[in-house]
Amino acid sequence: FERIGNECLKKSKVVFITLGTSWVYTLNDPKIIQSGSLPKTVANCHKFPAEYFSKVIQSVTEIESSLEKIASQLFSIGIEQIVVTVSPVRHIKDGIVESSRSRANLVAGVQSFIEKFNSK
Repeated sequence: FERIGNECLKKSKVVFITLGTSWVYTLNDPKIIQSGSLPKTVANCHKFPAEYFSKVIQSVTEIESSLEKIASQLFSIGIEQIVVTVSPVRHIKDGIVESSRSRANLVAGVQSFIEKFNSK
């Protein structure tokens, strides 16, 4: 699937990115990671005990930086346009306040990215 996805991506001119939450999990147990520094953001933490992880909210600056890196990689393979959206779905399991904070950071991070990108 990865190969097929890469081929499709290279043929695309427009990419849509929808952000859902600014909460991430970081791995804090050095016994699991062989190399690199801790904490390390992980994609899936369901296979290990919860105490190995910390839940943290990404800052506006971190979100902007991540979008810049993604955009750079996409433009380098020929993507001409990137559309970034913030999902309207609320993550109630995180709590109403936490969900609102997360969405606010996403919106601010996307706006900051767009303003910086448009100023180039």
